[in-house]
Amino acid sequence: VSGVGFTGGEPLLRRDIFELLRYAKDLGMIASLSTNGFFLNEENIKKLLFAGVDSISISLDGARAQTHDTIRGHHGAFVKVIDAVKCINVTRKRMNNPIRLKVLAVINETNIDEVPDLVELSHDLKSDSIEFIPQQPFFVSSESTALHFDDNFLKKVKKIIHYLLKLKKQGVKMAKIKECTIWTNGMVS
Repeated sequence: VSGVGFTGGEPLLRRDIFELLRYAKDLGMIASLSTNGFFLNEENIKKLLFAGVDSISISLDGARAQTHDTIRGHHGAFVKVIDAVKCINVTRKRMNNPIRLKVLAVINETNIDEVPDLVELSHDLKSDSIEFIPQQPFFVSSESTALHFDDNFLKKVKKIIHYLLKLKKQGVKMAKIKECTIWTNGMVS
């Protein structure tokens, strides 16, 4: 095992998260953390850096507050994420730490039209890359093994994939663009 990623729910709710990250680093592993940003204040960011975490992925599901807050179900969530990203940048610069910062966006019908703005916002926030992943169902019945989307949404997905591939060719840093999920016939597969 070369690395371990701490995800959630929210990994910063664990009281021992900093010790777990440090333990992974002591074993010679790459350690990453995915967070919603709610608990990323200067103190916790310093603890993450001292623990040796290699990368932080922070969820940002909309380029506008209303979109992100609606998806996350919490008014003010967007502002918390933006503040957390800015704090990461200030702290990693002050501590001269090259920790990798990635913006992670789960794409669905609510935010797909904001993908270009999310790319721009991620750049403006000085993240090292952005990753887009399709929303997955929390529950799939025994009769259905795929999540169904309407044709209009699938057309938008195809357009966005081509847009992202074009940006990647232009040098915009995006994670896993070659590993896009295949969206066909109204289903995610």
